[in-house]
Amino acid sequence: MNKTKNQIHHTNKILFNICFVSLLCLALALRLWDLDVRVMHYDEAIHLYYAWKLFAEGTYLHSPWMHGPFQIEMSALVFKLLGDTDFTARLGYVLFGTSLVALPYFLRSYWGNLPSLMVSIFLTISPSLLYFSRFGRNDIIIAFWTTSLFIIFWHYSNNNRTKYLYIASAVMALLFSTKETSFFITLIFLGFGFALGINQLVPLLFRRSRLRDVTGPAGFFILLLTLTLPQWAAISGLFQSLLGLYIVNPDGVVSGLVGSPLWAPPLVNFPIYNASIWSQIALASCMTLTLSLISLKKPIKRRQIVNTIIVGACAAFSGYLLSQSISRFIYNNPSVLTAIIFIFFLFLTTAYCRFSIGLSRKHALLLILMPITFMVVVATLFTSELNPEIFAITLLPSEIQVGNESLGVPLNFIAAASIGLGLLLISVIVGIIWKGVEWIYCSIIFYSIWVLTHTTLLTNPSGIFTGGWQGLGYWMAQQEVARGNQPWYYYLVGLSVYEFMLIVLSIIGCSYFLKRGHILGIILSGWAVLSLAAYTIASEKMPWLLVNLALPMAFVSGYYISLTIRDVQWTKIRLGSLTCLSLTPLIILFLGFILFLSRSMLSAIVAIGLTAIALIMFSICARYSKSLSIRDSVSIGIFITLFLATIFTSIRTVYEVDDKYPELLVYAQGSTDLKHSLKEISNFADRSLLEDNPMSVDYDMWFPIQWYLRNVTDVGALEFKCFKDENNTGWNDSCIDPNETEISSLTLITDPNKITDEDNLDQAHESELLRNLLWFPETYRRPGENRHDETIADEVTKDFSFFFDSAKNVDTWRTVGDYLLYRKLDSDWYYSGYYTYSPK
Repeated sequence: MNKTKNQIHHTNKILFNICFVSLLCLALALRLWDLDVRVMHYDEAIHLYYAWKLFAEGTYLHSPWMHGPFQIEMSALVFKLLGDTDFTARLGYVLFGTSLVALPYFLRSYWGNLPSLMVSIFLTISPSLLYFSRFGRNDIIIAFWTTSLFIIFWHYSNNNRTKYLYIASAVMALLFSTKETSFFITLIFLGFGFALGINQLVPLLFRRSRLRDVTGPAGFFILLLTLTLPQWAAISGLFQSLLGLYIVNPDGVVSGLVGSPLWAPPLVNFPIYNASIWSQIALASCMTLTLSLISLKKPIKRRQIVNTIIVGACAAFSGYLLSQSISRFIYNNPSVLTAIIFIFFLFLTTAYCRFSIGLSRKHALLLILMPITFMVVVATLFTSELNPEIFAITLLPSEIQVGNESLGVPLNFIAAASIGLGLLLISVIVGIIWKGVEWIYCSIIFYSIWVLTHTTLLTNPSGIFTGGWQGLGYWMAQQEVARGNQPWYYYLVGLSVYEFMLIVLSIIGCSYFLKRGHILGIILSGWAVLSLAAYTIASEKMPWLLVNLALPMAFVSGYYISLTIRDVQWTKIRLGSLTCLSLTPLIILFLGFILFLSRSMLSAIVAIGLTAIALIMFSICARYSKSLSIRDSVSIGIFITLFLATIFTSIRTVYEVDDKYPELLVYAQGSTDLKHSLKEISNFADRSLLEDNPMSVDYDMWFPIQWYLRNVTDVGALEFKCFKDENNTGWNDSCIDPNETEISSLTLITDPNKITDEDNLDQAHESELLRNLLWFPETYRRPGENRHDETIADEVTKDFSFFFDSAKNVDTWRTVGDYLLYRKLDSDWYYSGYYTYSPK
């Protein structure tokens, strides 16, 4: 009997693995098909062009406006291995999108095979996830790291194995190296850890338990908090007006960088007091005495007194040597001998603390941390060994005008550095008390990856500042800008158009999990709800951020529908149950026809009658069905209907690339007209080189066309120029009046700057108005809205009034139906236009 069960289990495992591998192959094929056909998006071209620059020239300086450096470095690596084409440009994102589909496999030991398979199916066919898996933006990478972090969190919460802390540290470093939405994700997971570990964390606050005993979800909470605490330093910019400082520059700042502290008076000169060597010896002696007293054990023995004095002296001297070695490194005079001596004394100190005095490893680490911190502070404030002005020159971006270093360092930067280093020190102390050496390993993993990515393998030291402070500071400043100026319900519109299956099943699933008290289901539901709330509150709303909302909804929906399917007694299904299952999709179709498609009163009456008949039949069958509950039949019916509709939506959204359908996912997408212009440029390229007469392209078309012209501009066959007259916005001394331009080669000029002089036009062929970038016409907005000048209360009141008025209008429902089924709109694309000019 047991042998038969084992054989069945083994067979089921093999079938599951075959199905899962087949699904992964399908996911990969869907993401690779016609990958290079769609024209590059504006943002895609920016990221890929700088990745190409890193590949071709070996240079890249991290800047927060392009988000984290990981995607740039990843794409550059792909270019290095496979060459730089449109296909390889998106290949890295495809691999991350496909790997995302594989991740639910690693939860199968907790929730079973069917949920893993079902969630992976939803991740495969989701329109927004599929679309942005073939798109050169980092959101699909963020989705991969977020899902990985959730899986690690759940594994560690259930078995407390240290290896998951190490993996989580690496994932967190990569998450923070990818995009600033990592702060939202970290807050959500901190909430998970706190909610599930509250029974350990609350007693900790009242000193009823010890920090070192914290494990499970509470331990994961401590890990995330300590590793990321310094990354939150720039949040202090919210209170800068109270401090009278500028530690986070607002958008539109005249001098300095957005999101960084302002380099301006008041200035502080270092050292604040140049202490003599005897003063330094006295301070070191005080630290030695302090450490000796801390290290003593009772009863006091002569041997322990000698040992502790040696420990204190070694630790204090090692801290002083550290300041010396850092100083020599900053002044480009590294001393190998100093570094070796420092490491020697560090190990000597650890050995005495650990073995001679008998302290634990974490206490030994804390004793070492004290003199190192103390001596670095002393060397900074009272000696010339550690000059913060040299740090500023080394670590700050060139855009920050540091000026004469002898004048001092602004108080703004001193405050920012103090906050960041203070939080770092707190995180180190708490981490060591919690896990000791294990936390040190976690921090080494985290900061090694973080520093290497942000400095591009240590070639850009300023990446430490731009990633550690300006990353969060820049996007805090951008909240007032609210690029896109989208309404608060923007994501609800996007989810309704593309992720209708996920949003409906998620709503049903959330209520089901709450009612049953299902812990994993409630956590997944919280992930979905908190994500929707966070991205709705954030002022900048863009279509690619739908990835972060569809992801948790796929988990909630997949888990719920798999539990529903598993609860059905399929062996006992009879005719009545089958009738219920078949009637549910039919009722949904009838209701959809009534709302969105019926064009006459007669067709509506007929549809209502058929719907009533179907509902009566459903009620009768459900009453006598014992193997299938009403909830199960409705959920499965909704799943079947919307699943097929989702597949149709995905195929149309992803593979229709001829600009025929205005898609809500499109925002600053390159038009197919650009490809026709690129063919013309290709035809003119050889002639331009031979005649030494380069082609010209308006600077206002810099992206996405710069990506396509990266090789043409390198050989001098094409130049970017500013075509503006003095009356145009953005004119400067380098600009050329288009009406005074002689068209001697192919020239592309944007619509606002086009040639209007008739004599000049007689000398050239002018194309029809072509489209450069496309935007969805945003017909979901309230007519005549001006959200910048409205309070939140007025905005919401007017929006709900708009919703109510629209819902009463039958034509609105017909318009919605036309768009959902046929992508028909009364409005065409918003677009930026351009003309091509060629000599006659």
